[in-house]
Amino acid sequence: MSTSSGKSPSGDGKRRSRKKAAQSIPDILQKEDPSEESASLGSKTAKKSAKENKPQSQAPDTPQNQASPVSGSGLMPWVAGLALLGLGLAGLWWIDRQLVKNQSVANSARVSFAAIDCLTPEAMGRDAFLEEVRFIGHAERELNLLDPNLTTMIAAAFRSHPWVAEVERVEISPATTRQGLAIPGKVSVKLRFRKPVLRVPLEGEPIANDAAVEREVDALGTLLPTRPATLGVPALATRRKGMPPLPGSTWNDQVVQGGAKVAGELQKTGLLDRIQSLRSVGSGWELETSKGPVFWGRTPGFESAGEPAIQEKCRRLGQWLSAPTESDPPDLSKTQ
Repeated sequence: MSTSSGKSPSGDGKRRSRKKAAQSIPDILQKEDPSEESASLGSKTAKKSAKENKPQSQAPDTPQNQASPVSGSGLMPWVAGLALLGLGLAGLWWIDRQLVKNQSVANSARVSFAAIDCLTPEAMGRDAFLEEVRFIGHAERELNLLDPNLTTMIAAAFRSHPWVAEVERVEISPATTRQGLAIPGKVSVKLRFRKPVLRVPLEGEPIANDAAVEREVDALGTLLPTRPATLGVPALATRRKGMPPLPGSTWNDQVVQGGAKVAGELQKTGLLDRIQSLRSVGSGWELETSKGPVFWGRTPGFESAGEPAIQEKCRRLGQWLSAPTESDPPDLSKTQ
């Protein structure tokens, strides 16, 4: 009896079952091994977790994430702090320098009143003159060159002194700096002084220890301060009554004012020092000279009709005084 029909030796008649069983064993071993599948699953889970939990620093380098070869993040706060400290010290140094500079300029902007540059009246010292100007003009001992009213104040102070006829100019040179050094300022005043032209004797006995029995006036009849007697100033021939005004004020006396005007014209032409005295005669004036008396005529500004001009009178008087020979004195009130 043949067995090639493929039946099972057990005689169950299931030929396909044997062949199928023979083909599925390797597949089961390859695909359904529990340990291998668990290992594969665990490996995948581990890789996924590792990828999700990978630190940011391990990310691929980019231009934004690349770190410098030598990290200076720990030194940056110190460097910034030192830089700020340096700037602060530099600022303090600059402020200090400015304060010192400003203080130097402020100090150099103050000038003593006694340091003012100016001329002085005759027979009067500079220190005494400036002290009188400061006292009479109520000025401060120190002047602030930064004061905008300084020029006006200085001019008013000098103008108040009886010797000052006019304040022509006040120049203020402000303080400056040169090569870091402060140069103090300077004040210069140009003055025109009153000039004495006539001595006026006073009536009555002189006051004890007071030699000022005569007072001087200028060409406008302004009373001048007392000073030592000087040559070249003629005297009024008649004494005047009453108290004289304060120095710097006009002497309210027609004779004094008239004689002062005649003497002032003689001073302009250089003839005053050749006149010894002036006398009021009627409506005119007589001049006493070394060569004798000369009639001048009326007070300047009050001449009568036909009376020669002042320049002509002075010319004729000068010729007569300079003539080498003796001649009769001219009558200056009349034309030749």
